[in-house]
Parts: sequence; C-alpha cells; structure tokens
Amino acid sequence: MDCRAIFLLTIIIQSAAEAVAGSSSRGQRCPPYRPKRNIVRYLSDGECSREVGKVIGIPSPNLPSTTEEIQQRGYNVSTHSIISEDGYIQAIYRIAGGFKSPPKRGKRAVLLFHGGMGGSASWIIQPESRNLAFILVDAGYEVWLANGRGTAPSKNHTRLNADIDMEYWDFSFDEIALLDLPLLVDLMLWTTGTDQIYYACHSMGCSVYGAAVASLPDINRKIKAGFLLGPGIHIGSSTHPMFEILSGIVGTPLEKVMTKLLRGRVSAEPNALQRVLGLTPDGICTWSAIRCGVCDSYIFAFYGADPQQLNFTDLPNIIRKLQDNLAIKVLIHEIQNIEVCKFQRYDYGSKRNLVEYGSAAVPEYDLSKMTVPTYIFYGESDNLVTPADAERLRNAIPPEYVRGFYQVDWPLFNHIDFLMANDADILVYNRILQHIDDMEWEYKKGQDDYNQDKWYCLLLMFFTILVQNSTQLSSRNSNVRAQRCPPYIPRRNIANYLGNGECQREVGKVFGIPNPNPPSTTEEIQQRGYNVSTHSVISEDGYIQAIYRISGGFKSPPKRGKRGVLLFHGGMGGSASWIIQPESRNLAFILVDAGYEVWLANGRGTAPSKNHTRFNADTDLEYWDFSFDEIATKDLPLLVDLMLWTTETDQVYYVCHSMGCSVFGAAVALVPELNRKIKAGFLLGPGIHIGSSTHPLFETLTGIVGTPLEKVIIKLLRGRVSAETTALQRMLGLTTDGICTWSAIRCGICDNFIFAFYGADPQQLNFTDLPNIIRKLQDNLGIKVLIHGIQNIEVCKFQRFDYGPKRNLIEYGSVDPQQYDLSRMSVPTYIFYGESDNLVTPADAERLRNSIPPEFMRGFYQVDWPLFNHIDFLMANDADILVYNRILDNINEMEWENINVHDEYNLLHPQMYEGK
Repeated sequence: MDCRAIFLLTIIIQSAAEAVAGSSSRGQRCPPYRPKRNIVRYLSDGECSREVGKVIGIPSPNLPSTTEEIQQRGYNVSTHSIISEDGYIQAIYRIAGGFKSPPKRGKRAVLLFHGGMGGSASWIIQPESRNLAFILVDAGYEVWLANGRGTAPSKNHTRLNADIDMEYWDFSFDEIALLDLPLLVDLMLWTTGTDQIYYACHSMGCSVYGAAVASLPDINRKIKAGFLLGPGIHIGSSTHPMFEILSGIVGTPLEKVMTKLLRGRVSAEPNALQRVLGLTPDGICTWSAIRCGVCDSYIFAFYGADPQQLNFTDLPNIIRKLQDNLAIKVLIHEIQNIEVCKFQRYDYGSKRNLVEYGSAAVPEYDLSKMTVPTYIFYGESDNLVTPADAERLRNAIPPEYVRGFYQVDWPLFNHIDFLMANDADILVYNRILQHIDDMEWEYKKGQDDYNQDKWYCLLLMFFTILVQNSTQLSSRNSNVRAQRCPPYIPRRNIANYLGNGECQREVGKVFGIPNPNPPSTTEEIQQRGYNVSTHSVISEDGYIQAIYRISGGFKSPPKRGKRGVLLFHGGMGGSASWIIQPESRNLAFILVDAGYEVWLANGRGTAPSKNHTRFNADTDLEYWDFSFDEIATKDLPLLVDLMLWTTETDQVYYVCHSMGCSVFGAAVALVPELNRKIKAGFLLGPGIHIGSSTHPLFETLTGIVGTPLEKVIIKLLRGRVSAETTALQRMLGLTTDGICTWSAIRCGICDNFIFAFYGADPQQLNFTDLPNIIRKLQDNLGIKVLIHGIQNIEVCKFQRFDYGPKRNLIEYGSVDPQQYDLSRMSVPTYIFYGESDNLVTPADAERLRNSIPPEFMRGFYQVDWPLFNHIDFLMANDADILVYNRILDNINEMEWENINVHDEYNLLHPQMYEGK
C-alpha cells in the first residue's frame, strides 16, 4: 500500500464519519463541538516529505510486558489480584518505589485508571522524566495501575472463558464502578496501610470514577482527591468518529448483529482479516507509512491532529500501548449517554429497566452526592470530551468539591495527548503532583496523636462479677436448656485427673520451655521445608483476610493442577492450630506430602486477618459485629473461588474443626454454588449441633447471653476475646509464660490449663512442647460468634443469629431466626467425633448425622480412644493414626474414582481426543 492509497483511505474514513455526523439527530440534545484542526488539513501540509532520519521507532518484535518494562526502567513492581462478586479476576500492578524513592510501608498510593480501549500500558508510553506514573513514584508515592475487566491482564474469570463465552463481555462501566473499584481501593488501602488514596483517570476511567462516587458513599471517604483527564462522564457534544459511526447502529437490530459478530468485544489482538489487510501496528506503521504521515494519521483520524506533541520516533510501540480489549457493551453505554446528553446507568429498555432499577426510565448518576475534591483537565481540541462537556461536568459537581478546572494550555491538545503529548508533564502532570504534595502537607500538619482508654478498671470489675455469679447463672440456665437438649457428661473430668498424683511427673519429661521468639505460621512452615505463600481476599463488607497456601515440599514439589484442601480452624483458633504436630503426624503436611495443596484459612478477626477497609480492629467495636453467618456466606465463597482459580481445578476438599464446621454447615445450607465446588467435607468435632455441650466457657456465659450483661461484656472486651495478653493478665501471671513455668509443667498445672476447658487426656498430650502448643491454640474471636453458638445451645438447633423479633423480621422475613436447612446440602460428608468431647458431644454428632441427607453421609466415625476430647483433633499424639490417615485414605479414594471416571469417558468418546 503506497502513500497515496493510504492518504485516500484516511480521507474516506473521516468523510464517512462527517457524513454520519451530519445525519445524526443528537445535535438537538447536545450541541456538537468541532476541534480546530482535522486530519484532512493536516495531511495537506506536505507531510509525505518528512525526513526519514526522524523515524527510528520501527516496531519492536519482542515488546516487553507492562511489568517487564517497568522493571527495565528501574522500578519495583508487583502484580496483585482481586475477584469481584460476579467472578471477574483482575490484575493490578503496584509500583512501590524506584531508585529515587525506595519501597516502604505507609506511602500514600495513587491509582491510575486507563480509558476505554486502553489498559495499564497506556500509562507507560512516556519516558521516565515526563511519565505521570514515574513522576509520582519518584516523588515518594506508590502508583497502582488498574487493568479493567476484559483487558489483556484481566481476562480471567472463575467460570467463563473470555475468548469463547460471549457472556463474559456482558458488562458496562456500571459493573466496573460498583463491583470492581471498591475492591481495588480496599486492596490498596490494606497493602499500603493508609486511610485514603488518590485517583487519576483518563477518559472511561473517569466514567468509572463518576459512577462510583455518585453511588457508593464509602468510596467518597476512601478517595482523597480525583484528577480527571479528559473525563468521559458528560460526553454529549462528542464528535469522535467511532461514536459518530456507531450512533446510527446502537438501538437498532444491527446492534445485536455487531455484538455477535465481534464476540462481544473490540479486541486489541488483530484478527485474520486485519492481518490480510495490513491493519495492524506493524502493517500500518511501516517505514514508508511513518515517512508519509499515515502511521500518525492512524491516531489523528480518531482524535484530531497535533503533530507538535507527537513522538514520531516511537509510533508503532505507542500505538500498541494505546490498544487493549474493550467490551462492546461499554461502548454502547457511552453512546447511549451521548444520545440523551446525560450521565446515566446502562439503558436495558423499559421492561428490564423496571427490574434493574425499579423504573422504566434509566436513573442518572447523581454527582451532587459526591464529596471528593476533584480536579478536571480538558483539551481545547478534544473531540471526545469537548470543552462544552467538561463545563457540563463542572456544573454537575457541588462547587465546594471542584478544586480545579483547567483547560490545557495548548490549542491543539486532544483526547489522547493526555497520555502521549511531548509536553504532557509541563502542561498537566506537574500540576497534579503539586496538588497532591499540597494536600499531603496539609494532612501532615493536621495530624494529632491520641491514645484511647482501654477500660482496664472496668475489665477487672467485670471479671470479679463474672467469677462470683458464674456458678449460679449457669446452673439456673442449664436447667432450662436441659429441657431442650439433654446434657452430655464426659467419662473423665479435671477433678478425677487431678486426684491421680500427677504432680509426681518426672522432670526429665519436661523440656518445652516457652520459645521467647516464636516464628510466625508462615515462617515455621518454611522452616519445616514446605513452600508457602500468602494470598488475600476482601469480602463485600470490607474484611481483608489472609489465607496461607502450602503448594508443596521436598516429597511433592509445587506444580499446577494439584487439588486443593482447605483447612478451616475452630473458634478461638487460627491457622497456627494446624501446625502444632510434627511433620510426620501433621494433617497439613501429610496431605501436602501426598500430592495435594493445602490452604490454611484465617477467619476474620484472627491475627493475620484483622485488617478492614474502614475499621480498626483494635479500636472500632463495629469491626467485631459478625457471627459465623458472615464468614460462611461472605468469606468462604471468596476463599474457595481463589483456590479454584489458583490451582486451576474444579473442586476443593474442606477439612474443619469446631467452629470451622459451623461455617461449612451454614455455607452448604445457604450457598448452593458451594455444594458444587466442594468435593467432600471432613468434619472434626463439628460445631454445628452443640445443644448437649457442657463446655465450661459456654456454661458460664449461658446465663449472660440475652440479658443486659451481654452488652456490658461486649463493650468491656471491645467486642472480642483477645489472644493478646493485657496488662491485667501480665500482672496476674495469666500468660502462657506465667502458667507454663518449669514447675507448673512438672506439677500438671500447664496441661490443666487445657484440660480444664476440654477434659483430661494425658496420654495423648505432648508435655514437652506445652507452652508453644498453648500459644498456637489461641487466637482472637468475636464475642458475637460465641453468642451465636450459645444461642444455638439454648434452642438445641442450628440456626442463624437471633437479633430479636423486630430485627429478625428485617433480616429474615420472620420473627424467628431461620434454621440452616442441611437437607439442601449435596456435599459428601465425613464426621469424626470424640467420646469425651464436652463441646461437640456424641449426642450432638448423632443429631448432625440425622440432619444430613443419607446419600451424602459417607462416614460417621467415633474416634477409637475413650478419652478423645475436642482439642485432641489438633494435638493428640496419635491423631494421625486415629483420624488423619483415614481422611487421606478417603481423599485418595475419591481422586482415584475421579481418574477412573475420566479414563472411562475417554474410552467411550475417543473422537473427542483425535489428533491431540
């Protein structure tokens, strides 16, 4: 294709756009705006005589990825992921520092959100000295580059294939704003340890911003300021050629035809037709094409000519970085907004609008609700977001939050110049940095340090009252409870045990003096020779939780496709409770050595999972306002989806202890999809039906729950039972070190700390490591979780949290809390229980077995040891022989059956595999 042909093609494209524009009726709603310079005028300036010497940017055959290029430029970059509630898995790149400003915790972060048909690569077009991302990093900020759903780095989904399933592309910027952005912001806040972020966006990235701040009050508190570059919010006066051409198609039968033909998206990957016609960056940007001005006209045809701001030397690679995938539905959404000259939600048509929004008309995004200080930058020659559109946006925002309204000081500045203009740093970026620096200076000047009262005196008073009244309260209420569920008394109790002269234990057996600097859970796993990594999920209500992935060890190195096993701890425990045992008899390591991946959950509130997008677990009582309802319905689905995506398998195994099984029961009863994703459940001392419990803690608290004292307890303990020792505990010696002294271990006091709660089983206890065992058994627990368990004891049922009749009516639609209907579950289940378990008694285990459909009740085992108690599932010397080996055998059998089924299918359907 010679220069004349390409010149002619370019003129035809623009003429077609103008013809469509002339026939459009949209001008009646929003007056169109024409830039001063257009492509025809530019091409008539004799640009075919451009000197070849200027052209050095022939396409790079092996273009590095965005993260590779950032690293090559000397910056520290990492990739993080989020999973939205509708299953979209998105990558976000974190630039934590560089040579001028090394990474450190506490840096304020800036989120850069790309425009439509672009991705994170569009932010690294410029060289370092005039690149917004690197300017900000060098100034001491973290920069996070978003990759919206559907872009090349964010094409994954928990269920759909972006290349095959058109359903994947069924989203507009509505979903990006309401489902994805909150997760991105929360991830940034948690990772950086800060309370707010800055948001800078271009084009459609600003549509996301506008929709979010208009709809989500919480986002307004988390964004410190917004910097909007060519903001695609009000675009009613747009004359962009693509929108001009597509305006005549949207809303007609051709719209569905176009969507189907393009498989739901405009793809950045050239198809066969584009390659044949030479419509690729390499094909368009040949040496002669660059010399003739056609390569740059590829940009100017869409956005207007601005040759003095264009870097001709790197055009092919610039064009590559400007292109990424875009859902056609996002384009349609923008065109709808052009047609009505409004900024509103997606228009599905009157019937579906009634379902989606409650009205036949589409609701507008109410920007008067936003409270984020906002700075607007617009170009005089921008044909997509015109000066008239920018003015319309400024008038829609409350005046007190429009902190800056700037027309870029260059007459030909167009829409794409915000990313690639030679003087973008002077014209735009430096002003953004100055505003951010000013706000940070004001913030630091206004910071006040303060300390909150810990209520130690009231706590001491509470414990005194509790000790005095616990016996009377528990005996009174146990009589009431016994009418509903017969209590179960274990054969051996602490009094019997202490009468056996255990103070004569040989000192030689004791060498487990407390480790003064115990390693963290992940450090200990690594020290034991296993590969471990930390992953995170953010629930819809803002809880940020860590999950530890043990992907392999010496006997079974990490590899893709291993089946995952999720181990979920009990109440007042955390992931550390699964690594009490030595490797040879430790359930987690037994499973890893057998070829499985093991993931250790850390429920909300435990030490590794105390973060929240808005609350501080140490100071905000509201943080602890959850029971196992929320863990089951909001957290567990995210954990399972993360495991499936990471391991690339279709199901996981679930092993739980105590309250971890309450979570399992609630989840399989309420979340049908989880029944398909969990291959089998192994329930150890399952805290589901616990009506016959005689556990001392529950016995003591039974008389308090439902009385005015309940609220007093919650306030005094700040909403939780904490594993962290208080000043009072240290003063009284009620710490692990204080209880487990050498003489205390010898006399049996240290082990009685366990036996007093769970029953005596000295033959299964490892006396040599007692102090460290006790440390691993303890973690934080929300008091509301305890109350939930006690409520279920009181009524001898497995039901949702009881808020009282008025709020129950709001939450559940009835005055009584609904029971978890276990007849709905379809997960093969194995139950293990101990004869001397005082928390989940044999009677309770039997009650649970009778609640599960018989076809899914695959195993019901009483552990073959008469003194086996509730905590023995985690720490008994023979737990591997008595429990763990059976779990492994059952899992191996299921995996073997799975392999056989696949083999039989392959034999029956050989044509499916021909040629593979």
